[in-house]
Amino acid sequence: MDLPLDFATLRLIWWALLGILLIGFALTDGFDLGVGALLPFVARTDEERRMVINTVGATWEGNQVWFILGGGAIFAAWPFVYAVSFSGFYLAMFLVLAALIVRPVSFKYRSKRPSARWRSMWDWGLFIGGFVPALVFGVAVGNVMIGAPFRLDGDLRSFYEGDLLGLFTPFSLLAGLLSVSMVVVHGAAWLSVKAEEGPVLDRARTYGSIAAVLSLVLFAAGGLYVAFGDLGFRITSPIDAGGFSNPLRSTVVAAPGAWMDNYGRYP
Repeated sequence: MDLPLDFATLRLIWWALLGILLIGFALTDGFDLGVGALLPFVARTDEERRMVINTVGATWEGNQVWFILGGGAIFAAWPFVYAVSFSGFYLAMFLVLAALIVRPVSFKYRSKRPSARWRSMWDWGLFIGGFVPALVFGVAVGNVMIGAPFRLDGDLRSFYEGDLLGLFTPFSLLAGLLSVSMVVVHGAAWLSVKAEEGPVLDRARTYGSIAAVLSLVLFAAGGLYVAFGDLGFRITSPIDAGGFSNPLRSTVVAAPGAWMDNYGRYP
């Protein structure tokens, strides 16, 4: 029985779907994470912090659905990638999930008691819930670019040979800081629209401007490192654009600037 769509078309559809889901997560949950990361800095009093939290109070819970759908799409279309990434990056994923669990608890429990110390503790929980996921997501992207230390046996079973600290290389940390600065810009832009005129709005604009400049600097530094640093893998095996994905048939060699070379050879 012939499939209504060929393999190449199905693969393109799944890539597009995954891209839409991840972009949706970045656009909708990005400002939630940014507002959480900015909370201790743009709001100084309990009233100001309550106002900042209220700007995302109606949206933060639903925005996380994009992330769940993205993980489901990876599992459905590329179960091998799902297995390798979630097993190899297990502790990093645990950090993200722990931070994402702290965030809703902080939203729910912050106002349970009038104690300033109690509320301050949960405010820092919101900061952790915004800062840590953004940092780890960026570090994960950086590790995808430099390569993760795992191997496959003849049965395509993956064996991860790294550890948690090994994920935090200079380049991956640069990618993580870029991710944090971008969500801070996003959160500051959201507060600039939602916050009332006053100190919170002024601080949000100030921190947003600083984060925007920092994002440009980090992005340029990352681009220069990709183009001229000891980063990249040159494809050495034949490429069959219409063939099935089989990692055992793909071979690469590490080479400086190979990322840009691949873009030039395989546009």
